[in-house]
Amino acid sequence: MADLSFKRIEKKYAISDSQKEILLKCFCEKLKLDKFCADKGYYSLKNIYVDDDNNFLIRTSISKPTYKQKIRVRKYEGQKSNYLEIKKKCDGTVGKRRVELTDSEIDDFFYKKIIPKKEKFLDQNVLDEIAGVVLTNNIRPYALLSYDRISFKSKDNSDLRITLDFNIKCNETKDFVWEHSEKAIPLLKEGYCLLEIKNTQNYPLWLANLLSCNKIYPVSFSKIGTFYKLNIKEKTRQ
Repeated sequence: MADLSFKRIEKKYAISDSQKEILLKCFCEKLKLDKFCADKGYYSLKNIYVDDDNNFLIRTSISKPTYKQKIRVRKYEGQKSNYLEIKKKCDGTVGKRRVELTDSEIDDFFYKKIIPKKEKFLDQNVLDEIAGVVLTNNIRPYALLSYDRISFKSKDNSDLRITLDFNIKCNETKDFVWEHSEKAIPLLKEGYCLLEIKNTQNYPLWLANLLSCNKIYPVSFSKIGTFYKLNIKEKTRQ
């Protein structure tokens, strides 16, 4: 959680609970569990994605252009502060930059158009970049998306990171409300979770073999994009 800026390749896989158990046995041998999973074996995240009234950022993202970006505010379980993040993808490479803000700074930024002043140059640079999108396009909260995560890191200090996300659910919100409404919907069918492999290099041989032997193949899946499409279908039925 400490990384505030990085670039990497991210691949996603929708896997069954039985496949998850097979992978976990291997991951526990080959990798080290993230320190934030120490208490209960996983940790929880909540994200509020922001967009304009026409959902321009999300609609652009799901159209799969060469370059796309998303903006969100993220909370980690047990932490009071927030991370304001901009996530960009260009030609398959993902870059993420973020800055830590208080609740009051988040409110001032989105509702009063006040850009917080940060001592560190990089923090201020990230804020100014996001402000260029948020403050000129009337960006507001759109959806609350949460999930539980099991996270692993490489033992050899390489940049390999693997996460397993489950209990993924989402609902619309018009404010920075961090509890789900009764309209929250699951984004994966029951008995499945989302595997993400994040790296800047080729997969180690053991990992490539593990995926191949268990017939686990990459999928195109965006959490917020999936919610947007499901939400549109639901509204069409009403």
